[in-house]
Amino acid sequence: GTVMGIDIETTDRDPSRGYIVNVGLAFMQLAPGAKPFDAFAGFCGLPSMYEEKGVPLESIHHITWADVRDRTPFREDAKVQRALLAALSAVPYMAHNAAFEDSWFMLHLDGYAEARKAGTILPIDTRDICRRVDPDTRILPHESRPASLESWARRRGTLAKGENEVHLGLDDVYLMLRTVLAEFSERNMFAGRME
Repeated sequence: GTVMGIDIETTDRDPSRGYIVNVGLAFMQLAPGAKPFDAFAGFCGLPSMYEEKGVPLESIHHITWADVRDRTPFREDAKVQRALLAALSAVPYMAHNAAFEDSWFMLHLDGYAEARKAGTILPIDTRDICRRVDPDTRILPHESRPASLESWARRRGTLAKGENEVHLGLDDVYLMLRTVLAEFSERNMFAGRME
């Protein structure tokens, strides 16, 4: 069926201490050759003190003050909040390390916790899929981070050898969705195609 891929970029690893600064999402059928559709990417604002301090974790996601200047902070953007909650409630969502997105949405997205408790939001962790179905994760050294999106994508041929994961919402969503399809194809896991 249809899933929604989502990725967020933040200013901290702890949702109680940071801000969401970028959201990327796209819908896709889980079927051979499927392409993402109805994509969205947007930046979210920060308090003005970060103009001088700089955007935390910029070295990872490369989001600068110029990207977030004059943008409404995620927690204050009622329109984005409503649209995102509706999208997350429409179909299961996939995220690589979905516990990360889940923890941020629990604290930062109005109505998310209630919808999760009611069962109307269903996260699917693609990192868990990687660990369960890709045999390489069991034989590669732990320090090589075999279940990271970048490592997994390289093994499935969805990220070229010289390329790196971008760490920007929509770019990482596209990479994740391509990699899931490649893994499912490699393992003959599409519904109706099992031998």
